[in-house]
Amino acid sequence: MSSGSGGKTPQALLVFGSLTAGVAGFLVFCRLVSASLPVWSNYAMFGDAIVALAVLAFCFLNPKTRESLPQGALGIAALMMVGTVLALSTAYQLAAYLKLPVDLLSFSESPFVNDVLKFQLGLPIYTPPQDNNSYPYTPGAPILTYLISAAFGHGDSIPYYRVVQFSYVVLACVVATSVCDLLARGLLSDGEYMNRFLWAPVWFLFLFLLATDRQFNPYTHSLHNDGLALLVAVSAYWLIARHALTRRQWLVVVMAVLPALGFLVKQKQLMWAGIFLVYLLAVGNVPRRQVLLFLLCSAISVSVAVGTCYLLWGVNFVWWVFVGLGSKQVSFLRIVQHLFDARNYAMMGLFAGWLLVLRNGSRMAAALWVSWLLAFGIQTYTSGVAWVTNHLGSGVLLSGCWFFVALIKIWPVAEGRASLLNRFQEGAAVLMVILLFGALGFARKPRNPIPPDFNRYVADIEKEFQGVPAEKVLLDNGTWIYLRDKVVMKDRSAPVSLHAGKNQPEINRAALAETIRRIEQKTYDKILARQIFTDQSAYDFQDRGSGVKAAILANYVEVRRIPRVQGIHDWWPMSMIADISVMVPKTPGAHSSPHACFASSQFQGSAPSQ
Repeated sequence: MSSGSGGKTPQALLVFGSLTAGVAGFLVFCRLVSASLPVWSNYAMFGDAIVALAVLAFCFLNPKTRESLPQGALGIAALMMVGTVLALSTAYQLAAYLKLPVDLLSFSESPFVNDVLKFQLGLPIYTPPQDNNSYPYTPGAPILTYLISAAFGHGDSIPYYRVVQFSYVVLACVVATSVCDLLARGLLSDGEYMNRFLWAPVWFLFLFLLATDRQFNPYTHSLHNDGLALLVAVSAYWLIARHALTRRQWLVVVMAVLPALGFLVKQKQLMWAGIFLVYLLAVGNVPRRQVLLFLLCSAISVSVAVGTCYLLWGVNFVWWVFVGLGSKQVSFLRIVQHLFDARNYAMMGLFAGWLLVLRNGSRMAAALWVSWLLAFGIQTYTSGVAWVTNHLGSGVLLSGCWFFVALIKIWPVAEGRASLLNRFQEGAAVLMVILLFGALGFARKPRNPIPPDFNRYVADIEKEFQGVPAEKVLLDNGTWIYLRDKVVMKDRSAPVSLHAGKNQPEINRAALAETIRRIEQKTYDKILARQIFTDQSAYDFQDRGSGVKAAILANYVEVRRIPRVQGIHDWWPMSMIADISVMVPKTPGAHSSPHACFASSQFQGSAPSQ
């Protein structure tokens, strides 16, 4: 594929100058919004600006270099600059979250760290449901994250776990960039795709924004299996796109194995086995022997993955991974609502399909597009089991891949020397892309979203453990103290909320009975419970009648309260940083806490997500 008539050196200079200008623009943006930066950043800002101006002036003012650049390069360079500013502003915010020393960033962090702790201690990842200290995610993400962290000497560092998790997201963006390249090579002509070297950085920057989308990828910066699942899903689609171009047999073998590996990260990644099969049948010119080989290897690899987990953890694995989630109901109304929420990304994929596939008519193009459509559709369906839209995360990212390839198809390129009208068309195209991503919410301020009060909140929690064995203090959510003391606790709020969720027809009272019994026996010297006097408590969300919250209020009395974190308006969910009631066992004749009459509005938060 041609990269331009003048070779790659002028394009490399343009990429360097555009990225440097973007960094300078980001530093200027930080100054404008009074973001906290080290002193040396002032020198970096001026240095970057000078270097960028010099390089870009050489590229566009030097006649020989300017003529060596392909048509449309100026607009692509402008997108690269803006993408750099947006991506760095996003990374600035996320860096503050990654550095948090405790596992309170999202609902999944406490179960994630709990799995790491069990793995460290050689204990079963899945225990009986009555223990309420397991979670219905497969353990690939926490185990791999811990092994990588331990290999670098940070086996007990929660911030390091997050850095490793986020590295999966960055790697997923690299793979998605390669997906864009493969789609462009397969669906565009040489004349249309002549700026390959210039488009790649643009793709990576804007795909990074999609991979950290606050609505559809809200957990990729926290300890959640979504980061690694994103990498698995994008890699699966990369296999499809690569096979469409090369038809190499080894790709079919990898297709057969990947769904099993994906299952170890997140159960729904098994969907790729079906998508691969549809693709192999739809793309054409795939020998029947290869299809049969795929089916055989897929069945074997999935059986090995599931069988190994069963041998390790027995019926408890089956209950948490299949039965626990299987009790959840898929809501048609939530499916429709989530599809409407994702309308912009659905339209991106549909528009690209109309432009690149329906007007093309090739079987390969149709197979590629149908594979995306199946993935997006399945993820939309599974999102109906929950109230959050993170199930659509990888589908959104792949929609972006299709959109950017379609963008090349319609990108204004002049025939011969560019006229003023050509420049206007190019500027309009750049502006439309920038406005689109601004409308999608990617224009973030580079600021630290963590207020100082968060440290006070953490210190107040840790103070309640002083002088008391960790196993005698039940903290509803948050495992960092137990990780430090190597204690695996029962009766955590995340698994309890799973048994009593509103997305299942009835409460699993058998799984809650032992937790209620331990509370009634006053097993714990303290219980630290968020929003326990409201209907937002994870121990009985919306007062469905789990019995756990009632047992706590009947046998424990609030002696003080840890105030919620002040100055935060967005969290995953807000209940993670809400008021905490410090409860101690009631003595005979004790009255209920006077705080029980507080209005629910005094507590801030929302339901823990499943």
